[in-house]
Amino acid sequence: MRKNTLILLLVLLAPAALATVVMKTFDEPYEDRGLADNAITDIVYHKGGVWMTTGAGVCFSRDGGVTWLTYNSTNGLVSDGISAIYSAGDDIGDRLWLATLHSIMVGDMSVGYADGLTYTEDEGFTFDTIMPMGLTLPGLYGPDHEVYDIDGADSIIFATSKAGGLFGSFDFGETWIEYYATRYDSIADTSGSAPSLATRYFSVIVDTLHTDSVVVWAGSANGLKRMVWIKPWAKPASNYVSSTIKVDTTLFICGDNGLTKLEYDENNTELYHSTFESDGLPGRGVYAAYFLGGKLFAGTYDSLNGNGTGLAVSDDMGMTFAKIDDPVFDLESSNTYAKEFAEFDDMLYMAAYEGGLYRTPDTGLTWEKVTLDTLEATLASGRNIAHSLAPDTLYDRLWVGTDSGLVAMYPDGIGGFDSLQYFVFPEDDTSGARSYRVRMQEIYDSLGVLTDIRYWSINHPLTIDGNYTVYISMDTGKTFATQVEVDSKWRNVVTPLDTPYYDIDFLNAFVGLTGKNIYNQRLAEFSWGYRSGESINDSVNILVNLGGANLLCYDIIDSTLYIGSDTKGFALSPPSGRYRIVYANTNHIRQDSARVITSAQLSGGWIPVLGLQVLPEGEPLIWAHSRPNSDGQYHGVFYSELNGKNWNRVDSGTVVWNFEFSDSLVFMATSDGLRFSDDLGASWITSEITGTLVTSNPQQDNVTIDTSEWVVAVKVINDTLWVGTTMGAAKVALEDFLAYPENPDWDLYRVKLDQEVFAYPVPFSPINQGLVYFNYPMKQSGYVTIKIYDFAMNLVKTAVDNEYREGGEEATYSTDSWDGRNGRGDAAAAGIYYFKVEYSTGGVNWGKLAIIP
Repeated sequence: MRKNTLILLLVLLAPAALATVVMKTFDEPYEDRGLADNAITDIVYHKGGVWMTTGAGVCFSRDGGVTWLTYNSTNGLVSDGISAIYSAGDDIGDRLWLATLHSIMVGDMSVGYADGLTYTEDEGFTFDTIMPMGLTLPGLYGPDHEVYDIDGADSIIFATSKAGGLFGSFDFGETWIEYYATRYDSIADTSGSAPSLATRYFSVIVDTLHTDSVVVWAGSANGLKRMVWIKPWAKPASNYVSSTIKVDTTLFICGDNGLTKLEYDENNTELYHSTFESDGLPGRGVYAAYFLGGKLFAGTYDSLNGNGTGLAVSDDMGMTFAKIDDPVFDLESSNTYAKEFAEFDDMLYMAAYEGGLYRTPDTGLTWEKVTLDTLEATLASGRNIAHSLAPDTLYDRLWVGTDSGLVAMYPDGIGGFDSLQYFVFPEDDTSGARSYRVRMQEIYDSLGVLTDIRYWSINHPLTIDGNYTVYISMDTGKTFATQVEVDSKWRNVVTPLDTPYYDIDFLNAFVGLTGKNIYNQRLAEFSWGYRSGESINDSVNILVNLGGANLLCYDIIDSTLYIGSDTKGFALSPPSGRYRIVYANTNHIRQDSARVITSAQLSGGWIPVLGLQVLPEGEPLIWAHSRPNSDGQYHGVFYSELNGKNWNRVDSGTVVWNFEFSDSLVFMATSDGLRFSDDLGASWITSEITGTLVTSNPQQDNVTIDTSEWVVAVKVINDTLWVGTTMGAAKVALEDFLAYPENPDWDLYRVKLDQEVFAYPVPFSPINQGLVYFNYPMKQSGYVTIKIYDFAMNLVKTAVDNEYREGGEEATYSTDSWDGRNGRGDAAAAGIYYFKVEYSTGGVNWGKLAIIP
């Protein structure tokens, strides 16, 4: 189905008026007319029928070629010329897509004029044409914008345009986007200058053979583009990252668009898997998670309005979830969702913001609410608004950060508490009353002996009167302060002051803080060095950084730093200190990556033909035909595994128009005939196309499509091999072909001679093909004159000048010819031409033809 770039325009037999109709409905196609035209450009199978595109419409047969039906500009299509065709499937409602075009004259040159895309869901009884209203399809419409190829899978459709670029739709063609493989392509295409070679596209393959992604291969005039769309479950889900946890070697990333887990394979390659509402999460966002007893708990919320949506549990490491319905929960209203979990005293605790504090003694089977203010159990007491948890096993207590400061809970050993200790912080211009994050730091010496314990509280203001600050306790939690005495001098616990901080973590004596566009590190005892988010940049792409973001979470896990932001994803840094920024592509119609395969790997930079081969055993292969776009390049045929990294050349010098495959068999439609290989191109056989012309009356045997005719299309349909040439179509049973591949017995199909006035071969090359012949009826004996005119109706040559011909009711002449040269003996310019057959007995017949260099 991959198109060439020259035939598509020159098979057009007539210009047509530009239509603006969006939909047309018809009763029946034209029936039993043979092929619509002898020049076939593509073949597809659609809903039980064989469909062929030509310069005179699209024809199809439901009975293996016995009867042919045609659609053209007189019964549904915008124009007669069909430049591309694609079948989306055989189910009811699946569409057949067509790209139509006509020709216009620009000076003395004939130029293709694309008419947009047309589709039918009912085999042509109704055609819908997508016309460019405003900016709907600017690249698939207009002069020099011929659509050369269409491919797709499920709801995905891609189309290539000569001067318009690469266009794709992920919603069955309802909306379209122009895609660029690189930023430089985009800049070049939008600069207002003529399209660059890199944005002229001719072939496309939508590759859905990957479990975790969709790959689009697009051949341009300057390289082969491999563009990857990773499936949502196989990549990071969120750019708002609220927390992370690690279970064995798996990191779980909680965010506003689901839960993502990160693992590494044996090559240290990152492997992502994201879980969404469709996997059982009761809300779009996951704020916090915890793993206990083989279960993964996830607190969810509606990231659009901030409302809690419940608590979910997974017993398969986060692949699927089930909601926990417990009447004790208040987790489904404004500001009621799990912000943090902690394991303490053989129970799992959950701080749920305005939902309060909960715990479970049996790994989530039952839950109970814990009231921190025994005198006032409502939200009127800020102690019942829980933000953070820090278990302290050294002193057998659980720290809880609340809207009214810190609460230290001491268990009594039988499920209750001996006492509650409260630490209240002022709400003023130097302090905030809310303990937003509480953490415990343990410091060990080189021998592993515990030498110091510190307790940290990141505080936020409750009102505009308060301020952001960080408190520390260096006396086992007895007192908290914002200043400490160091070497007889008082120092602030953290600098800079008045900065919104969100998280803190430790690696022995090392302390790291993250906040509003800031990452703060302890350099010495209460001496800090901070850096902005802009300075946390990717080690490979330094333009990618966390600048301007709120750095919400900070975790040191196995000596690796993890920093989560509110808009730019998260950063991870191993002990080497080289940051890796992971930004989630949450726009699933935007490609995740792109790579250009250039003439350095292929023999030429112009890639007009692509094919995808699925082998019965082994990796699938992508095939490409390259042509030169500059000096020193040449025609070549290559294949590669689907990673596109290593290319094997299997042919040089052949001009290829199409690939087709049947398991391990490879077919190439070329300018030198049909070529076949059963060993992946190690050797090739050229097949002669000779057989019975079944569309003549009576049928003719031993008809040969001359080797000077191009084989342009090839398709295997239901164990039958079909080919399209510049002189008709042919079919043979695949089994019979394989028995005699050099010379099988074909059935040939052409325009029915008793119904058409035509020239053949079309398109015609005066240089390469010698003569073009005229077929016309001769009902009475008499003299005939045949004149050739250019598109502007200027006389080019009188090919037959008043010569006598015998006639009869069924007589047809097909031996008169023209060498393609004008009256001066020069080869006629490429373009569209008319021929007129004048009879001395009265009457005139008109026909059309196309000339190529």
